[in-house]
Amino acid sequence: MLQGVLYGVRQLEWRCWSHGRTTRCDRVHVSSHAESGGAPGGAGVQSAIDVIAAYALYASAAGFLLGAAIWAVGGRIGNDYTATGGKIGMFTAIGVAFAIGAAPKVLQWAFGLG
Repeated sequence: MLQGVLYGVRQLEWRCWSHGRTTRCDRVHVSSHAESGGAPGGAGVQSAIDVIAAYALYASAAGFLLGAAIWAVGGRIGNDYTATGGKIGMFTAIGVAFAIGAAPKVLQWAFGLG
């Protein structure tokens, strides 16, 4: 039985046998386990992703507060267009924060499918 490793992520097991001049190989089992420690530079990439996610959450919080302020000012001066823009900004910031928080679980789920 021949085992091959592709970048430390997927492990393939092959069963090969020879009959005369021909050799035949069949794939028997595929297992996956992603570990950031196994890849070269994986810890640095993980750290960079964490920093980017933190700054994106900070920007989302700032966008939420800015949208609330625009909504308040637009509603106070009677400008419905500005007030609606503030509401849209707030809901966009909530959606961005949700996407940032849900991304790791969605990616783990998708990786588990494959």
